[in-house]
Amino acid sequence: MNYLWEALLKAKEEGIDIHKLKFKIAKSYSPYLELAQENLNNIQIKEDIPIELNPYYRFEEIFKEITSRELERYPDLQQGLFQILIVMIGENDLKRGMNRAEYEKKFLYQDIMSGCYKEEMKQAFLYFTKEQQQIILEGMRHLYTIGASIDLLRHILISLFPDSILYHHKSQNKLLIYIREEKTEEIEKQVKTVCELFGDLKYNIEIYYQYHFAILGVDDTCRIDEIALYGGSNDV
Repeated sequence: MNYLWEALLKAKEEGIDIHKLKFKIAKSYSPYLELAQENLNNIQIKEDIPIELNPYYRFEEIFKEITSRELERYPDLQQGLFQILIVMIGENDLKRGMNRAEYEKKFLYQDIMSGCYKEEMKQAFLYFTKEQQQIILEGMRHLYTIGASIDLLRHILISLFPDSILYHHKSQNKLLIYIREEKTEEIEKQVKTVCELFGDLKYNIEIYYQYHFAILGVDDTCRIDEIALYGGSNDV
């Protein structure tokens, strides 16, 4: 994360009231970054942990008076003014920062949580982490723009399960999906949810977990006790 609006968006996603967040002028920061935390990819958004900002990155005209040496003699006043202004700016910044894509994903998420995609989909969606949910929502945006495709399904599967493989059996209109992870209730619900959302209805889908099915001529798939039988019992 780099911008103020990204930190506020993360706070909203975690159910934190942005008016309860604390902000302060960073003493040490990069002139090329707005957020001043050491690890920008793992910023902890909590009400009791101040978010440090570089006030000159985008808002120098607004904060140059507040950060003046004269006002530094009154740290409580300086901090209070900074807190009030940054919350006001942040709310406007958040609206501008949330582009069309973010709004579309927000509405898709609300539709899922309200049961528009049936109750089973809502419950299955809760098995995904926040990051995984964002991958699915982004995929749904593309789905409604370009339609279902094998490439989109493959992209979502690999994004969620990095070692997964999707095979297209053209002569039988069948898709074979291999998930390297052990089959658990959670993993099974996740994979089936992805297939229901992004799989084209014209394809039959078979899913294999942990053990890859044997492919003649490919030794790595033909190891004793590490292969699955290719058949029709794993249909979605």
